Parts: sequence; structure tokens; C-alpha cells
Amino acid sequence: MKALAWCVRRELWEHRWVYVAPLAGGLALMGIFVAQGHAEIVGYLLRTLLLGGTVIAFVYCSEALHGERRDRSILFWKSVPVSDRVVVLSKALVALAVVPAIILALMWLSQLLARGLIASGSATPDARLVSPGWAATEMLATVLWQAPMYAWLLVVSGVKRRAPLLWAMLPPTLAMTIAATLGVPTALRDVFAMRGLLRHLPGPDALNGMPSRFDMGIVPASTLLSSAALWWGLVVATGLLTLAAHFRRRRAAM
Repeated sequence: MKALAWCVRRELWEHRWVYVAPLAGGLALMGIFVAQGHAEIVGYLLRTLLLGGTVIAFVYCSEALHGERRDRSILFWKSVPVSDRVVVLSKALVALAVVPAIILALMWLSQLLARGLIASGSATPDARLVSPGWAATEMLATVLWQAPMYAWLLVVSGVKRRAPLLWAMLPPTLAMTIAATLGVPTALRDVFAMRGLLRHLPGPDALNGMPSRFDMGIVPASTLLSSAALWWGLVVATGLLTLAAHFRRRRAAM
């Protein structure tokens, strides 16, 4: 555990943008909310935080192992007595634990700020405030569902020499495009969009300024957590992380 904690610290030291970007962006959005004084903006703030956290984790995972190859830092880190599995797991924990923890803290802070402004009369009341437990459940469902995607990105990051994010997203994007063109039903759209990357986008009612039920995702967190597909996805993620460690070990030996 000490080696794992040390490796996570190393990742945060080498990739400071992973926590600087969400903190700076989140605080800037809260500043806009304070200036506007409308509590309804909090809903969009929460969605932006969740989407931003997903984007940050995706970009990080796509570069996590690829960056070692690019700057040859793997030649130094391989001299440290830490296994490839521990190193890969530390990189996965940044995406699965560190970034979500920062986003969740910002979500809680935004809710605390909104309630304080409403209580002081500085902001208009709105029924779209959520509880800390609800925010934590939403974040948990998001992280668990997207775990296989992060693991897949780590695999591609360790294999491809150039543009790993492009190579990782190209196969599912092409498959969904071809399926949509042919009118063939596919589960990929549900996995990657409705329950994955795009589930926190506002619905049509929200975009038109109409009142709508405040489900943060297109698919509620409770539905995701009770889905067998989510737990099978964790099994897939475990296998992909093992594969990523294997490729890292092979690459260092070459």
C-alpha cells in the first residue's frame, strides 16, 4: 500500500494539471454563479463539473503510459522497485479516485455556497439543490460505469506510439456511425453515450429553458448501480488493467 500511495503521489507531481484544472475551472464557475445570483445555474454547474471531470480523466488516461514512452521516463521508473501492476493501478486510481474526489468536493462546495446565498437572500431560491449523499451516489455511478473506458485508454496508451486518444476512440465511433447509417441497433451508443460520456448533458427541456425533472444523468445513478452490466464492466476493467501492465512490462524489456 505504501508503494501504491507513493506512485499516486508521483502521478500527481508529474501531472499537476489533473487537479489544478478542475479546481480552477470549478472555482471560476462558482464565481459566475455568485455574480449571477440565480440558484438555477447550480444545475448547469454540477453538469459542467461532472463532464469536465470525465474529460480530464480521459485525457490523463490516454497520456498516462504514452507519456512514459515519449519522454523515456520509464527507463528511470523501471529502476525503482515497484511492479508494473502497482504503477498501472496508481494511474487508474488517479482517474477513478483522485479526479472524482476533487469533482465531488467541488459539487459539495457549490451546493453549500448556493444554500448560503439563498439563506442570505443574495440568490433566488430554486428546488434543484441536491443533497451531499445524492452527489456522492451520482459520482460513484459515473466512476464505476466508466471504469472499463479508462482501463481501455490505459491499454491503448501503452501500445500506440502516437495519438493514443484518437486510436482509443476511433473503433467505437466508427462502429456507432456505421450502425447508425445502416439502421442497425447497437449497444455501443447506450454504453458510450446514454450511460457514459454524454449522460450528463442537459436534456431538450433544459436546453429550451423549460422546467424539467432534475435527474443529473440521462440514465439515473440508481439505474446504473443496479445494472448487471456495470458490475460486468468492472470485471472487464480489471482484465484491461492487467493487460496494460503486461504491455508496460514488455515495452520496458524491449
